[in-house]
Amino acid sequence: METDFKIKPSKTQIKSILMVEGEPAMQVRLLTLLRSLGYSRESVYIAGSFSEAHELVHAKVFELILIDVGLSKECGVDFIKAVRQQSADVIMLVISAWSTQACILGALNAGVSGYLLKERDDFELTLLLRSATKGGTPIDPFIAKHLLSNLQSDEKTQVVSENPLSARETEVLQLLARGLSNPEIAENLFISRNTVEAHVKKIYRKLDAGSRMNAVSAARSMGLIDLD
Repeated sequence: METDFKIKPSKTQIKSILMVEGEPAMQVRLLTLLRSLGYSRESVYIAGSFSEAHELVHAKVFELILIDVGLSKECGVDFIKAVRQQSADVIMLVISAWSTQACILGALNAGVSGYLLKERDDFELTLLLRSATKGGTPIDPFIAKHLLSNLQSDEKTQVVSENPLSARETEVLQLLARGLSNPEIAENLFISRNTVEAHVKKIYRKLDAGSRMNAVSAARSMGLIDLD
């Protein structure tokens, strides 16, 4: 299999590469991509399993390791950690069809330098491979979007969990945000006006606000109220 594009090889060539890949067709594909970057077949060692990979890393020092985390249920985390403990400089790059959150986070936390998906075409993979060999940390766009989405979700959950207001104060604030007056809030919640005023004062104090507008703005930025 030959690629139909040319990418200028890196001036600083990595001399030893380990490919941890169990699919013969993918082995051939990656060898072809590496050859397009100027690497010879002799510089690439292939392991079809993590047990073989362990043996090879104990026998030889590698500068670049390409890993299919789908070769084990644990996503190769133990292998990645072992290699990272042995060398802080080795470049480890996941190239896999597996994109579950557990695998992604497990591999990244264990110490890989990047995470790519096999579904990308040859040109995309070659560019990302070249980035990794030059010290980059390539992340597949799908993976990056997935991680960002989960990060935003975690941040929102954390903010909401740190709500300084009581349930009743939140109810009062929600009605304040809708423009209701204190008497109208009292009527809606079946409580006295004095009680509403007491809640409003506590809301101002807890949100460090000096007015309704400040309180509502602060609450919205913290994710405490929803005006939709």
